[in-house]
Amino acid sequence: MSAGIALWIALGRLSAALGLLSAALAGAAGCAPRAEREAQLPTQVEILRLEDRRNTGDGILQRLAASGDGDLRIRAALALGRIGAPVAHAGDLAASLADPAPAIRSGAAFALGEMGDPNAVALLLPRLSDADRGCRAMAAEALGKLSDPNAIAPLLKALDDADDEVAGLAMIAIFRLEPGPGLADQAQRALAFYQNGSPARKAHAVYFLMRSQILHPESRAPHDAIVAAVKDADPLVRAWTARGIGACNTADPAPLVSLAADPDWRVRVEAFNSLRRHGVAKQWEVYRAGLDDPHPAVALASLAALEKCPSPEAAVRLERDLAHETPRYREIALIALAGRDKAAARDRLRPLREDPVWSVRARLAEVTPELEDEETFLKLAGDADSRVRSAAAGKLAAAFDHFHIERVTPLASNLLWDSDVYVRSSALDGIAELPAEKRGADHIAHFTKGYTRGLPDAVEEARLSALAGLAAAGGDAARDGVIMAMGDASYLVRRRAAEILRDKFAMDRFADVGEAETHFKPEDYEEAARRAGRKVTASFETASGTFRIELYAADAPLTVHNFVLLARAGKLDAHVFHRVVPGFVIQDGDPRGDGSGGPPYRIRCEINTRRYGIGAVGMALSGKDTGGSQYFATQTPQPHLDGGYTLFGQVIEGQEIVDRMVQGTTIQRVTIGEQ
Repeated sequence: MSAGIALWIALGRLSAALGLLSAALAGAAGCAPRAEREAQLPTQVEILRLEDRRNTGDGILQRLAASGDGDLRIRAALALGRIGAPVAHAGDLAASLADPAPAIRSGAAFALGEMGDPNAVALLLPRLSDADRGCRAMAAEALGKLSDPNAIAPLLKALDDADDEVAGLAMIAIFRLEPGPGLADQAQRALAFYQNGSPARKAHAVYFLMRSQILHPESRAPHDAIVAAVKDADPLVRAWTARGIGACNTADPAPLVSLAADPDWRVRVEAFNSLRRHGVAKQWEVYRAGLDDPHPAVALASLAALEKCPSPEAAVRLERDLAHETPRYREIALIALAGRDKAAARDRLRPLREDPVWSVRARLAEVTPELEDEETFLKLAGDADSRVRSAAAGKLAAAFDHFHIERVTPLASNLLWDSDVYVRSSALDGIAELPAEKRGADHIAHFTKGYTRGLPDAVEEARLSALAGLAAAGGDAARDGVIMAMGDASYLVRRRAAEILRDKFAMDRFADVGEAETHFKPEDYEEAARRAGRKVTASFETASGTFRIELYAADAPLTVHNFVLLARAGKLDAHVFHRVVPGFVIQDGDPRGDGSGGPPYRIRCEINTRRYGIGAVGMALSGKDTGGSQYFATQTPQPHLDGGYTLFGQVIEGQEIVDRMVQGTTIQRVTIGEQ
């Protein structure tokens, strides 16, 4: 194992080094003497209950955060942060942020970043000079989450911090903030940070440049700085370099050729991912080597990169793989062929309308509007499998752009009234993408009717999509539709409606959001709190091998409890990994298998200070508090996910199985171990 990879694994597994918050919570929940844990249990249970209901208990959490046992103060502060503004306020944690105990200050700083109250910025800025490194680190991270450009200058100053992790988190926080005209200067600061720093600072600098380039593809500044790391000793740094180069609209693809032959599979994957955007002429040997690569992630990435490969051999290989025995190869081949030559692909791809695997037909539905194959699109939009119809529904805006409106209009109406909630949700999303000039007189009515049609649904997807459409449309009629949703039975819908009314229509209706409904019972809260003192693992038996994870019951008690209940009920068995992004994550937990399904309830986010290093396991979300059964495991470090997705586990055995996973691989069984 290289020193660089070891560094990032350590950052993922030993996140308590970033501050004392994780250690303090673990001490309160699992490592304290048994008598002390039992004495704290009723309070821990009450905190869990209030946090789950997004309710401060008429000041209970504020009082706990301001006085009493130090560990419980930190736990209450975290609960306030998770509940968030406007129910909780930055002022609730002002005293904790000035407490003599470093762990309490660190906990308050982290919580303020999660809370989302803009008033927290003024409280956090002085903490960048705190005597405790953990508090400085948490303050830097929190400022990055709060999106205030006034934090940029203090964060740039924090790059000179003597502690590597504080400086590194300041660097990552900066990329989250809109730089405006300062991007070029920031890129130069990052380059100096890279050239003169330790291995940890180098990694943070390149990650900053890569993410900044993704956010600003039109700029050459991050690209011109990141090329300095092409030959870095750390393979993960080289991988981020490859990705950063590819993200630039005007990138020089020459370095990608050498990176495509790198000894490390992660670097090769990112190089081919970037070559998908920036093909290189007269380099067929590069692509052929990738296609023959023994690592499946590299082979699939190189197959996708053939979309931009000008060599005639590329088209031959793609056409061959349209008949590949593995469905994922057929999917990638059809997408790449469609991107190469629309006219040639139209006839060549039509036979896939009859492919026996639904996911292949779904991918065909997504590319068909751009191929201007109206008959194929209409056929797939009426497919017997709702997952194929959902894929077609999401492309309604493109269908209106490319096909005869008199044929697409009745199709859209059918999809908006489909029996499947996820098809209706996709149709509403597709219509919301229509440009203003193509919207009809009944544009708003689509969303208001879509919302009403979704009221009997067990899940909120269609109603949330309807709200998103109303927000995009704007105007008085849209506002009235959003106000109607304030009476919805779902907390998620009510909160989203209140956010839209605040952001789009300058109306404050948060007092009407109320308490979050929950499917957890009193005994669930007690069991989840008790489990925090145990060692809990999950073993995944898959068609590709077995891997095992440790579950962080102290850091994400209700998330782990939910996962354990699902696994023991067999509701995670016989699924497929419906999403595998080479070099990023593998994702599962969807009973539908298309990424849209889950149980008929939602669990709240439990953001914590664990880090998304290699093998981190997190909850998949479509927004705050939308977790259910879908989860993911990382193949490489992903610092931009820190503080945004509940991290509730870590791969402890079989990371090589995770790294070699192919989309569509079946999970045979998930087994829980608890002691």
